[in-house]
Amino acid sequence: MPLTPKELEEENALLIRQLHQLQGELERVHQIQATENAKAHAGEPLVKVGKPLSFSPLQAEKQKKVGIFERLKGAQKQRNDVVWIRKHGALEVNWYLRQHPDVAAESKDPVEHYCRYGAKELRNPSPFFNTRWYLEKYPDVAKKGINPLYHYLRFGQEELRQPAADRAPGSDVSFISCMLEDLKKERDHQRSKVKTKAEQLSAAVNERDELQGIAKQRDIEIKELKAVQAEITEERNALADKLKSCEQALMAESTERKELQSHIFSTQEVAEQLHHELHESKCTADVLKQDLAEQQEQYTTMKSEYLAVTSELESVREFAAEQATKLEQQLHGRDSELAELSNALKEERKSSDALRQEVSKIQRSCDELKNKNRELEAGNEQLKQQLDDQKTSSSVLGDELQQLTESHRLLENDKEELISIVEKRDQELKALNDSYQALSAKQKTLENELASNQQQLQDRDKTVETLKTSVSQLESKLAPLEHTQKTQKLAAEEETQQALQAFGELKQWLITEANS
Repeated sequence: MPLTPKELEEENALLIRQLHQLQGELERVHQIQATENAKAHAGEPLVKVGKPLSFSPLQAEKQKKVGIFERLKGAQKQRNDVVWIRKHGALEVNWYLRQHPDVAAESKDPVEHYCRYGAKELRNPSPFFNTRWYLEKYPDVAKKGINPLYHYLRFGQEELRQPAADRAPGSDVSFISCMLEDLKKERDHQRSKVKTKAEQLSAAVNERDELQGIAKQRDIEIKELKAVQAEITEERNALADKLKSCEQALMAESTERKELQSHIFSTQEVAEQLHHELHESKCTADVLKQDLAEQQEQYTTMKSEYLAVTSELESVREFAAEQATKLEQQLHGRDSELAELSNALKEERKSSDALRQEVSKIQRSCDELKNKNRELEAGNEQLKQQLDDQKTSSSVLGDELQQLTESHRLLENDKEELISIVEKRDQELKALNDSYQALSAKQKTLENELASNQQQLQDRDKTVETLKTSVSQLESKLAPLEHTQKTQKLAAEEETQQALQAFGELKQWLITEANS
């Protein structure tokens, strides 16, 4: 079961505290070895070694908020600062211990104390370097968070920066000259101490002569004590080796546990992220597949509709061709009929003109007859006057008059028949013109329907092309998604391999650091 973030944080804090304790023990062991080496070469150590270095509560609280890698990086930087300052001898140990008795009371190494806490507490490493003044004078150093004394030794001297307010670079009281003067004073002080020691030694020689007898008596006791001391030393060395192996095993176990938990946590996060991305990719692929299926269905439907419309259009074209052929035949027949009718109409018009001429002649003859009738009436009047005289001749004239009246009536009937025939011919000609116009309008309607069907067919073709384009676009979109999914999977596997490799390198580095 994976740990919760709170449990991981508590475990991280516990491992950090254990790491601090182990680091303090390692530093104490290094200091013991350095002290023994110094005793072997100089006779007495410069600084008394006491309890291991401790962290202030504020710094420990801050260090909980950062990772172990940043902490190790900061510790490595502090060790580099200690080595550089110790190499150049820029921190005066005795002066620093005299100025800061709390450091001497806790038996801390002055150089390490200054690099860890003294610079942050604005303490001065020597009378020739002012930490507060240097940080206020050069705020870029304070902004970068570099140890001021390390910065002065590493870069400040080359950049002609001042170590203190009254220490201008290149003057007679510069940093190096002041150090030399202080060393001269220290040498004189040591010489006076040596002289005093020599006087004390001469007095001690006298006492030695007195104590030689006692010393001879104590030689036997010393030999016995040396034997006991040798046994104790062997036991102490065995216990020290056992303690060292236990410390190394504990450090390796805690480090491996911490790294394994962090690796498991990071691996779980990466796996969850990859699972989430895979789920999203699957959802996207499903959606794209559904869209593709819908587009394919639409494409199939449109294709079937296109085929139906094509067949329908073909049938419409055939029907239109048949109708056009029929219409052409009808139009041809109508044209021939119209030509015949027009010829007949021309002939009728000619005959009507002839009839009209005859009618006009008849009218003129009627007028003449009317005139004659008038004359006859006048003559009739005259004849009436002569009626009595000529009764026999009057009956003959009455018959002639009736004949003339009957002929006039017949002429009027012929005239009316001719007019009705002309009107019928005009109506037939008008009906033919109307049927011709109707056929022309129907032909135009069929042509418009044919054009609209062709336009619909073109629109369907465009829709089919659009659907093909959208399907190709969806396929092109789906291909990068599949490629991206494969790439993400490969990248996740590569990141996992890199994390495992980095974990192995870090583990090896921690083991090497613990052994060193």
